[in-house]
Order: sequence, then structure tokens, then C-alpha cells
Amino acid sequence: MSKKKLITNSMTGILQSILTAFLAFASVPIFIGKLGIELYGVFALVSIVGNLNTLANFGLNSALLVSVAKQGKCKESNYDIAVTFILLIVIISILSILAIFFSEFIIKVLFAVPEKYESSAKQLIIYLVLANSLLLIGQIFSSIIDSQQKIFLTNISQFTYSLIYWASIISIVLLGGGLNQIGMGMLFASIVWFILVFLFAKKVWGNFQLDGLHQNFFMVLKKQLSYGSKIYFSGMTAFLFEPLSKLLLSHFIGIKATAVFDIGIRVKSQINGLISKGLYPMLPFIASSNITDVFRNKIFDLSKKIQLFVMPISITLIFTLPILIKLWLGDNNLAETTIGIIAITVSMLILSPSVVPIYHFLLAKNHAEKTIYIQLSSVITNLIVFLFLYKSIGFYAILFSNSFAFFSSFVMCNYYQLKFLQIKLAEILQYELKMFFMFLVSSLICYFVFISKSIGLIDLLIYPIIIYSSFLVFIHKFNVFTKEDEVYYFNSLGKLGLIIKKVLLLKN
Repeated sequence: MSKKKLITNSMTGILQSILTAFLAFASVPIFIGKLGIELYGVFALVSIVGNLNTLANFGLNSALLVSVAKQGKCKESNYDIAVTFILLIVIISILSILAIFFSEFIIKVLFAVPEKYESSAKQLIIYLVLANSLLLIGQIFSSIIDSQQKIFLTNISQFTYSLIYWASIISIVLLGGGLNQIGMGMLFASIVWFILVFLFAKKVWGNFQLDGLHQNFFMVLKKQLSYGSKIYFSGMTAFLFEPLSKLLLSHFIGIKATAVFDIGIRVKSQINGLISKGLYPMLPFIASSNITDVFRNKIFDLSKKIQLFVMPISITLIFTLPILIKLWLGDNNLAETTIGIIAITVSMLILSPSVVPIYHFLLAKNHAEKTIYIQLSSVITNLIVFLFLYKSIGFYAILFSNSFAFFSSFVMCNYYQLKFLQIKLAEILQYELKMFFMFLVSSLICYFVFISKSIGLIDLLIYPIIIYSSFLVFIHKFNVFTKEDEVYYFNSLGKLGLIIKKVLLLKN
């Protein structure tokens, strides 16, 4: 993949995530203001059905992406696409029928939805099942597009879907509609998205050559299920993380706690989605690359650069989110909501993005079963910590359990960096100590500023200046960047880079 294509794919994904985030954030206060916090909690619970695609696809879409990226356009790739399509149609049909048939059990027993909301929740489930059936099947076309490194087309389709999805929610709520009408809007968004990805895939791939499929069907099916099942179990355990957190809160704390947690999750998900979109093009790139020492070092170097990038953002969010949340949601449920958003978002930022490269490496280089262990460690940690703490600290137990879960997966991913990338433990520990010291010093400086003055909108400017200034000094004084890195990054900033170099007394 050329650097230009890699950047184009990443930047369109980032732009799509930013634009979607504005709509998503706008919808939350409107929803709560018009329909109330309890009904928002019901919506958050029932939306778990939106993860039906994770339960149903058996990792086949990811397996298809990796296979086609390696093989390119050939007869075997055509077979892979056709077999995956047929298999998913069968699986999603069975699971959709079961989900609709057992919808009453899901609402009453599994989700513990209050009785007065049961009817509207049941209608919403039906629309969600239909919508996510289309999303699941359409992922096959997305995999075809992404395997050909045309990810910007997938991003265009996804943005169109998100625009219709969130705009319909906002419009329906403002016009006095309920969960039933919201479900209709979600289904319509899925239909438009499905048509778009199908047309783009047809343009990118051309005609499908399927002669000889009958004789090779079971051989291809075995290959796809063998690798896809590993990715599936990883996705299955990942699926348990956030929905399980909501179910724990609903059963042990209450529906309002679920709503507050969902707000935090939505903020976290938007920021995580922004980063994931930027890094996603690395997956087909890694899948099509040969493993060499240079390649291993590049993966580890990318991990370090990502951590360095997200660290100042994390500290900035700690001190600016309280102001932004108050502007966004007003004073309603401000304390719990603010603490929840900060804890979930910051712990995710510090611990998750930097290990995405090694996670992609495991998926793309025939180590997909290792991602199962990573996800399983997160789910088990989340469950144990919550059950241990919820009686004593209530809602805040889920914040501790989520944070420890992120740390668990962070440790596992670093272990696999040691094993598969052949990185020395001392090198990892040395870098992490630098990051910790950087985080501690910048946070303390901001804290002293925080206690010495009243809070105001000017803080949205003050804290980023303090944090990024201290980071620039730290990066230079502690040799976080190599000399080659410094030359590249400062030169890429143009005149601003020259000014920074003069301030830090750097030599050309």
C-alpha cells in the first residue's frame, strides 16, 4: 500500500468519525430532554441487539478480508466471497427468527426493562434485528472493498449511514416520536448503507467468477470456518464486555445507572472510533506484508508513537471534560455522568490504542486465537472487579471494573509483543516509565493550575497549552524521539516546526 493511499484511507475514516460524533453527541441531550433518562436507559439496553452481527458472523467477514487481501483477485477469492455470503445468509436468518421469537424473554428477563416500556421495547427489537441483518450481510461487501485498499469508499458509506441514523433519531424525538419510530429510522439507514456498499463492491471487484464453486464449496467452507471461528470467539468475548456491563448495572444498580453509563460509553466509543478508523487501514497492510525484522520494529515503533500521541489528549480530557460536559448536558446528573465519562474515556485512551498494531498483527498473521485470550481477560476482569465492589461503591464499581479490564488487555498485548515481535522487556518497561513520568508531571502542573483559579471557558485553552508545551520539552530532553523522528516531525510542521525548534534550542 502506498503512503498516499494509507493516509487517504486513514484520514477519511477520521473525518467520518468526527462528523458522526457531532451528530451522536447532539442526540443524547435531545433524547433525554424529550423522552427522559429512563427511556434512554431502555434504548441503551435494547440497542445491545445491535451487536447481533458480532454474535452471528463467526468472524467470517474478518477472515474474508484477510484471505482476499493476501490472495488478491483470483478464483479462490471469488469462492471465499460466495461461500461466506451463503453461510451468513443461513446463520443470520436462523438467529433473527430466534431473536424475534424470544423478544419478550429478552426484554423482561434478560434486560429487566420496566413493564411500562415493554411494548415499545419489543417493537424496537424487531426493527433492530432487521436492520442489523442487513448490516451483517453488507459487511461482506465492505470486506471486499477494504481488501482492495479502497477503505475510503467504506468510510463514505459508513458516514452516509451514520448521518441518516443519528439525524433520524434527532428528528423523530423532536417531532414527538418514540422507540417504534426510532427503530424505523434505523432500518432505513441500514437499507441505504447496504445499497451503497453493494454498488461500491461491484465497482471495485467487477464480476464474480463462480464456475467450479460446487466442487470446491466444502473445501472453502472449511478454510473460512477454521480461521473465522478463531476471530469469532474473539469477537464473541469482546461482545460480552460493554453489554455485560450494562446488564450488570441494570440488574444490580438500576436502569438510571445504565443510562449514565451508556452516555460515558458513547463518548468513549466516539473517541475510540476516531482512533480505530485512523488505524484500521493497517490491517490489510499488515496482512499483505512479509514478516521481517524491519517489519517487526515498525509495528512496535507505531505502538510507541500512538501512545505518545494519546497521552497528552488523555490529560487534556481529564481537566477539560467537566467544562464540556456541563455545556453539553447541563447540570442534570452531572457528578456521576462526568466522573463516568472521564474514567471510561481516559482509561481506554491510555491503555487501548497503543496495542492496536499488535492486535492487528495477531489477526492478520495466523494468531487469531491469541485475541480470544486478550478479550477473555478483559471480560473476566470486568466481571470479577464489579461483583467485588458494587455493594460498597454502587455505580462507581463499573468504572473501576472497566479500567482494570483495559489494563488486563494492555498487559496481554504487551506480552504478545515480547513473544512475536521479539521486543525486549527492558525496552518496553523503559518506554512505559517515560510515559508514566510524563503523565504524572503534566497532570501535577495542571492540578496546581486547577486549584489556584476558578473554572472558566478559558481553561479549554489553558490546559492544552500547558500540557503540549510540557510534552514537547519532555520529548526532547528524555530522547523519546530519535533524531530522525525529530527531523521528520518538525519539518512536517513547516514554520511552526522551526519556531518550536528554536524554543527548545534544537540544532538543525
